[in-house]
Amino acid sequence: MDNKLLVIGLDGGTFDLLLPWMKEGVLPNLKKIGEEGASGTLKSVLPPITGPAWASFFTGKNPGKHGIFEFLVKKDGSYEEVPANSTFCKSTTLWELLGRGKKSIAVLNVPMTYPPQKVNGIMICGFLSSTKKRDFVYPPQFLNEIENKFGPYYIFGRALDTATPLSDKHIEALIGDCQRMSEYKFKVAHYLMEKDDYDVIIFHEWGTDRIQHWLWHIIDKSHPRYEKRLEQKFYRRILDFYHYLDEQIGKTIQLAGPQFSVFIMSDHGFCPVVRSIDLNVWLLQEGYIQIKKSISSQLKYFLWKHGITFQKLYSFLGKMVKYGLKPKMLNPRDALNLLRIGSRQPLLSLNDVDWTKTKAYAKTSNIGQIVINLKGREPHGVVNPGSEYCLLRDEIVAKLKNLYDPQKGRRINGQVYTKEESYRGEFSFNAPDITYLPQLDRYQAGNVIGFGSTTPFIDFTGVFASHNMDGIFMAKGANIKRGEVIGGATIMDLAPTILYLVGLKVPDDMDGKVLTEIFYPEFLKNNPIEYYTPGEGAERKIDSASSEEEEEIIQKLKSLGYY
Repeated sequence: MDNKLLVIGLDGGTFDLLLPWMKEGVLPNLKKIGEEGASGTLKSVLPPITGPAWASFFTGKNPGKHGIFEFLVKKDGSYEEVPANSTFCKSTTLWELLGRGKKSIAVLNVPMTYPPQKVNGIMICGFLSSTKKRDFVYPPQFLNEIENKFGPYYIFGRALDTATPLSDKHIEALIGDCQRMSEYKFKVAHYLMEKDDYDVIIFHEWGTDRIQHWLWHIIDKSHPRYEKRLEQKFYRRILDFYHYLDEQIGKTIQLAGPQFSVFIMSDHGFCPVVRSIDLNVWLLQEGYIQIKKSISSQLKYFLWKHGITFQKLYSFLGKMVKYGLKPKMLNPRDALNLLRIGSRQPLLSLNDVDWTKTKAYAKTSNIGQIVINLKGREPHGVVNPGSEYCLLRDEIVAKLKNLYDPQKGRRINGQVYTKEESYRGEFSFNAPDITYLPQLDRYQAGNVIGFGSTTPFIDFTGVFASHNMDGIFMAKGANIKRGEVIGGATIMDLAPTILYLVGLKVPDDMDGKVLTEIFYPEFLKNNPIEYYTPGEGAERKIDSASSEEEEEIIQKLKSLGYY
């Protein structure tokens, strides 16, 4: 068996958008893949966000085995969090396994790959790479070759004021930036494909995620923030972008040639959100978080209780940006970042929490993760392991399942998962204890600011859509069933399926399974799946970024709403 494979990842791709556009003829190449191959939803991991999802894609394992639970990782002996990178992944990667099997690979723009590994081919890291050291390409000499031909590598794109409501100018800039970034990266991919021969090519497209986060209210007429004026001005532009991606997918498949099978996939799905839940405000009100007794913290707490909050400033600056106004002495983004996580915040923040009396808190990210302040795990843990831990966790879970939004007069139907339900593996001990996902009820839970308002429930003024569990999967090739609709596939299934398709044995410690249902019975019969038990791998050394590199990546996460 000597099959080759092209994998194209559409970050956040969802059939909710793609299927109607496929039927309307906007996406003819994707429609053809669906008709001539196999397809179905692809379940993400918990929580369904880019960092852990892509790590599960390229390891075939759940986060409890590879150790990446979100974009941020807590520093040893501290409650402070730093950005995770590829060295935080504790499991053998797909590229390592392909290299050991003598398969040449091109890994292009995939998240959570920085700093790059030595691979049998080329690796260009994803959007959360640092550009300070110019070390996001392996082999390193390829970067100069690419930039001499195409100009500076378009790693991240233009930083937009997406932390504030978008004006027409910002919308225009966002669409244009996504277009230019995609054009650049497809040109590089096609250049490499014409220049060298690869057995496996994995290409990541990020623009889909960015547009869906901030422009869903233009695409979706049912969104409460939909405006006909915006649809008339920008909907065609958005559609043109997706049509361009479809054209490039077709061109990439053509360049690869008939010897290549094709996978189209996404790391998670998408759905609209219209309200936000600040979990730390809720935990504070419920008594699980306690504030320090110091004069400064109590003063900030007093001001917070009387309405001096981030949300008030956020709303004020947002209106100024929307109407094209800016404070003379302060850029809106600088003002917003000033009040985010930091050492000298003028408003109430997690820096004011008394950890010696706090039982639970939400992680500093917009993904609904709650951590019990557990003795032996947290720096100042106060909750004893065992029955005390279980009783507290179950109490919080029960309250979340019955969470009530008094402003809307309704109970929120959120999905609640405990650590044991979400993860398994040796690193599960460090996982968040509770994951709360109310996205399907049009809420987003989390915490980026600390204590952003005096109520946990606020009208959402940032992104207009967020991630859900249902990503996409489409596959086409000589050995793949035509018109087959599959169910139950997960993102962890792709690594073992890729290894099987290109003729390699599958490690038996992967959580994912080979998606046998997409292949013709004759192919399966002639090519039985072979498993092996991997030996003990070399211990991986975590490579913490320099303070300058770390700050660069933190600023990127802030602009995306994850910090």
